[in-house]
Amino acid sequence: MSSLHLRQPVGWLCLGVLTCLPSLPLLADDTDAWWDQAPTYQSVEAGLMRQTVRVQAGGGTRANQLSLPSSCRGFINQNAPDLHFVYPDGAPQLPVYIHAESSADTTLVVRTPGGQWLCDDDTIGLDPVVNLRRPEVGTYQVWVGTYLSRGMSFADVHFSLNDPTRPAPGQRASNEPDWTQAPRTSEIQLNAGFVPDPYTRQLTVAGSDEVDWELGEGSCRGYIDATAPDAVINYQASSSWGTLYIRAASTADTTLVVRTPEGRWLCNDDAIGLDPVVDVNQPESGAYAVWIGTYAAHRAGAEASLEISELNPRNRTSSRSTSEPSARDHLQGLNWDASPLYQHLSLQAGFLPDPREIEIRAGGSTGLFGAGQGCTGYVNADTPDITLDYQAGSLPLHIHASSERDTTLVVRAPNGDFFCNDDAIGLDPVVDIRTPETGHYAIWVGTFSQSAMGTPARVAISEMDPRRRQQAAAAEALNWESSATAETLSLRAGFTPDPRLIELNAGGQHRVSSSMGYGCVGNVNASAPDVTLNYTAGASALHFRADSRADTTLVIRAPDGTWHCNDDAIGLDPVVDFHRPETGAYHVWVGVYSGQQQPAVLKISEINPRSY
Repeated sequence: MSSLHLRQPVGWLCLGVLTCLPSLPLLADDTDAWWDQAPTYQSVEAGLMRQTVRVQAGGGTRANQLSLPSSCRGFINQNAPDLHFVYPDGAPQLPVYIHAESSADTTLVVRTPGGQWLCDDDTIGLDPVVNLRRPEVGTYQVWVGTYLSRGMSFADVHFSLNDPTRPAPGQRASNEPDWTQAPRTSEIQLNAGFVPDPYTRQLTVAGSDEVDWELGEGSCRGYIDATAPDAVINYQASSSWGTLYIRAASTADTTLVVRTPEGRWLCNDDAIGLDPVVDVNQPESGAYAVWIGTYAAHRAGAEASLEISELNPRNRTSSRSTSEPSARDHLQGLNWDASPLYQHLSLQAGFLPDPREIEIRAGGSTGLFGAGQGCTGYVNADTPDITLDYQAGSLPLHIHASSERDTTLVVRAPNGDFFCNDDAIGLDPVVDIRTPETGHYAIWVGTFSQSAMGTPARVAISEMDPRRRQQAAAAEALNWESSATAETLSLRAGFTPDPRLIELNAGGQHRVSSSMGYGCVGNVNASAPDVTLNYTAGASALHFRADSRADTTLVIRAPDGTWHCNDDAIGLDPVVDFHRPETGAYHVWVGVYSGQQQPAVLKISEINPRSY
């Protein structure tokens, strides 16, 4: 905290014992200046909660007569600042907003600890706002002025981490696309576990409004029609599904803007070639407003397909069901009613052991290319490889083929729908049937190349997602039960200071890979987590960010045993978000993408790090 110099008015200044000289008005320099006075009202120290002080605004000196910047307006009290705002050493560099609210036309004049002058007149109507984007350690002097010289008026001065120019929940900011309007094209109703997946809807991309990308999280650029969303997705979430994926597929270079039910703005430009994909992690139930834009302002009118999925489109696990008539007709040549070439199974929901595995040889002479999305490769059309009579329950059904070669899967369900997949886990296909029916299933395992016919393969039939099974196997190498190497701490929702900063050395000898989840790439210390957080949850989200000069990655085991990873979210810094965190232990590894260990800082916060 910088020291405060108490000043005497013009009068008598006694030096020593014998000599008293009349004092003169002091010159305005950094060591003996008119602004360096004790505050008229009080000092306010930075904190997470909004703090408000009532003052009398105004004074007898016009700000523009004090050799201040031209943005400094109004009449202030030159004898002393109204308030001191103290930013203590060690506090996190979060933006702070100073907002004067009054029935009069007020102004703000702020001098930073480094001697810079920050001023504002009308930001919210006639009220001023000064934004301290990266606060300095020390004392800020704050004056609240009145634009007119007539008298003085009361003003409430607010010090807050929340931007007062942003709307309250449920209200729209003036610079936001108008998410309150009915969609221009369609309103979509989906429940978690929907089929077919992806759900698609054709749209025409049109618009010339360049959006305000300061609103968004992610790579945001392009032009949309901001007057109304192109589509609204009313989604009923479930704890069984971790991510909702929204993609725009088009021959044009498109961009995506999505507003989530809780008011977050998510955007993307290029994720799969020129197609954008927005990942909504741990989605909330509610309305998702969607805009599909174009990268260039003059490419309006292009056709685009809006694809909504619960399976990552980057892994090409698109199409749980390819039951469109063209695909159905093409696949009718498969003799699904024949006896299986390898094995017939009868299983009931909840079967054990799980998975049930069968060894086969994949491939055949019948090509399926063009049969529908995900239906590729060569199969034996004369007979299925495996048949299954299944008594369904509430659990999903997963069929996974693994091999050293590139294999494909085709499954005919009891109602005649065909499910196809090529590459879901590396080159291995997975067919996911979220709401299986009771009845007869026919299964073909193909090879992508006809020359690979006869390749040994293993088919696993399971009610557990094989991706989670593989993730759990990969995670066994990480000893989350060991004591943390850097710090073990306990925090409750609403903790201060926020963010909590932990210095550590990122990296290690164990290489994590995408088998643990999307974004899991890098080297970590497998013998123990770097940090263990025992967290008591509340209504706030929980965010983890690793800050380093190196390219870092984050791996976190949540209290429910699930694994969460990220590589690059803010530049090369990874961020893992828990929008609905659970109470319990979070085990955190900070890795490096490549190379040796590097110094890093783990930031634990209930404030989204993308917002500052």
